Amino acid sequence: MPNEGPTNPHVGAYPGEREMGMTTGVAIGAFAALFGAAMACICFIGGVSSMTVAFLKYGRLTELETTDLMAGEIMAVSFFAGFGSFVLAGLGILLAFGWHPKHILALRNFQPSVAILAGLGGLFVGLFPGWLAQQIMNYVPSLADSGTLQALQEGLVNGSPVERALMVLTIVVGAPLLEEFAFRGLFWTTCERMAPGGYGSTIALIATSIVFALAHADPVQSPALIPTAFFLGWVRLASGSIWPCVLVHFVNNGLAMVLTFTLPVTDTDLEYPWWVGLTGLLITIAFCAAIYAMAKKPFITPETPAPT
Repeated sequence: MPNEGPTNPHVGAYPGEREMGMTTGVAIGAFAALFGAAMACICFIGGVSSMTVAFLKYGRLTELETTDLMAGEIMAVSFFAGFGSFVLAGLGILLAFGWHPKHILALRNFQPSVAILAGLGGLFVGLFPGWLAQQIMNYVPSLADSGTLQALQEGLVNGSPVERALMVLTIVVGAPLLEEFAFRGLFWTTCERMAPGGYGSTIALIATSIVFALAHADPVQSPALIPTAFFLGWVRLASGSIWPCVLVHFVNNGLAMVLTFTLPVTDTDLEYPWWVGLTGLLITIAFCAAIYAMAKKPFITPETPAPT
């Protein structure tokens, strides 16, 4: 009698990938291994790298302030060492489970129209989070100087040319690539496969948005980033590809850098009127609807077979 394959429709396989029978144990094991690799690489490798550069720069390892850790050299080395090693380690772990790299990192083709809409949305997606961050600092003034945002701003405005160049490289190039590979790539794929059939994409959207925001580890930035994270996840869901997400991230961070360098130093703490935040939120929602309507292809998930 010929082998008819697994009877469970949720096999954890993408189109063009061998069916592997995605059991709950395999899924939880993959997620646990990936999470452990993330913590080890980002915290240990990134931390050791940053401390090494801090010692070479300042000649000491004690009493380092947040502004020291946000110096261009330290920030660039810790970010690329931590996130870069995690992406490589996570890719290796998931390859060991028999998953295809194209699906692990969502390195797929995408509709140009969806990418264009996503890129335009990146120009506006930061308005509401900016207003929200300001409200948090207004209601809890003690948080205004406790996070990394002020240190980043100070480094970008007052740092040396080399430090500023390294910070821009990290924020505008490194973050869009490595953070998207990590969150909308590795973590998204793992969440999608370990979820019950039919709910993988929804769980991946919610989980990766929350984890992305929390990973910034800032009492102001983390809650304010959730709308941006959701928009990035929505683009990933609609396009089935990581590249439109990288474009959104690049546009959003690049615009922030342009505003930081073009605004006078005394104007970097300008108040956001309430209507600016509301307008940004409404425009972002409109772009989400337009992207959904423009995405003609079915969402590419382990539960959705490729059209023949």
